[in-house]
Amino acid sequence: MTVPSVVGSIVEINSNDSSGSQSVTVPSGAALCLLFAGYWANADGRDLTSASLGGAGFTKVDGYTGTSYQQSTAWYVSNPASGLQTFSWLWNGSLSDGAVIALVFLQDVDTSSPIRGSGNSAGYTLATTSAFSTDENDLCICGVSSYGSVDAGVGSGQTEIFDSDSFSGQYLAIGTKAGTAGTATMSGAGTSPSAVAMSVKGSVAAATAEQEGFRWRADDGDEVSATWLDAQDTDVSLNAGAHARLRVLIDTESDYANTQFQLEYRETGSGQNWRKVE
Repeated sequence: MTVPSVVGSIVEINSNDSSGSQSVTVPSGAALCLLFAGYWANADGRDLTSASLGGAGFTKVDGYTGTSYQQSTAWYVSNPASGLQTFSWLWNGSLSDGAVIALVFLQDVDTSSPIRGSGNSAGYTLATTSAFSTDENDLCICGVSSYGSVDAGVGSGQTEIFDSDSFSGQYLAIGTKAGTAGTATMSGAGTSPSAVAMSVKGSVAAATAEQEGFRWRADDGDEVSATWLDAQDTDVSLNAGAHARLRVLIDTESDYANTQFQLEYRETGSGQNWRKVE
């Protein structure tokens, strides 16, 4: 498996509008687009109603939408079309301050089910998310929203990949760290910060199989004592009706545990059909 990584540039969008759109460039190779937003609205439950990129709708992951602290939300869309695309958003009400929106593009993602786990939290000066599921091939990523004169900052053990300027008193920072088997938390600091984090699954290599070799063996003993008829990858001639064994070596990558292989034969000459060895 391959751990996800950021591809292209992170796009920052600053808008107080309850709805709008903007042209953005989606980099080639992007398998996932993450949307993080930091904002303030004097109303519980204020959040995006919807968002889309190139006409494809985002799915919400997690967020903190209470009024005691800063508010934040995180969404994703898989396999965005590359090149110049229209990003559109719609909030479920008016915002008091913000929002700062960041679009993060990732490559090497398991797009069939990209998010393993998520968590959120808020606090007076530090927000540490609830524990969420992760694995060693995941990328953990966190958005931190802060307000006022104190810039948002990501917590210890995280690498900061984005730090916005102030917009309507709002700040947004994004940090990442490697996943580990089990669970993880992520955190951020600022003025009444909130944090929302998730683990993104790495891509799974396509299962492949290749026949490496074969070897003929006489039917004259068990696995240890039977006689080899010739060297590996060497054809042999047998009398009609003679019993022999054929051992085939197959190299595989990824998970072939539940795969069954079928051995077939046919007579030489044109027009002969393959038959399964029963």
